[in-house]
Amino acid sequence: MVEVVSDMSGAFISGIKTHFVNSNITVDRFHVVQLFSKAVDEVRRKEAKEVRMPRAARWATLKAAESDLTEKQLDALAELEAMDLHTAEAWRIC
Repeated sequence: MVEVVSDMSGAFISGIKTHFVNSNITVDRFHVVQLFSKAVDEVRRKEAKEVRMPRAARWATLKAAESDLTEKQLDALAELEAMDLHTAEAWRIC
């Protein structure tokens, strides 16, 4: 076996390393996106305690692509960027 696709579970990774010694491990896209989404939401929640954010900001930052955003969500992201918040920066990184 050349390649194994897995989630990021330590148990799975350990088992793959033990039983498929010469295989490459690839983490599946779903779990990578999920990890980034949780991180962005954590940044947003922390900043929301300190700064009033646009209402559409929550759902805007949970979407992965600009093409999926509504006009209100695009406006909310633009406002977050204008406010120079880490939430906008975190969303852009994703």
